[in-house]
Amino acid sequence: MKRLLIISILGVSTFFVQCRSKKLTNSTMSNADMRKIMSVAKKRWPDIKQADIDSGRSIYKTKCTRCHGEKQIMSRTEVLWQSSINKMAPKAKLGVEQKELLTRYIFASREAGIN
Repeated sequence: MKRLLIISILGVSTFFVQCRSKKLTNSTMSNADMRKIMSVAKKRWPDIKQADIDSGRSIYKTKCTRCHGEKQIMSRTEVLWQSSINKMAPKAKLGVEQKELLTRYIFASREAGIN
């Protein structure tokens, strides 16, 4: 019984440490990187605003990384990203607008070379 309790405590502790470390490493992006992403996005979608990129990034950080961790955006083609987004959007309960904001953030980040 004592052994089971220790194993349970270790398992729960490991879970919280892993979640905490992901959140700390995923939260920072330099202003230069954000400007680069925005510059690329403006060329592709002239009507895009910084708030759109920020919203897309927020969706990625809260909805996608919660289950999957942060993926290297450059590691997948746009076709693969689009397929993943289309497949996962219903599971993440993303509306049409959220899905579009997420797609624009990922595509612009990828094209800008920002992971």
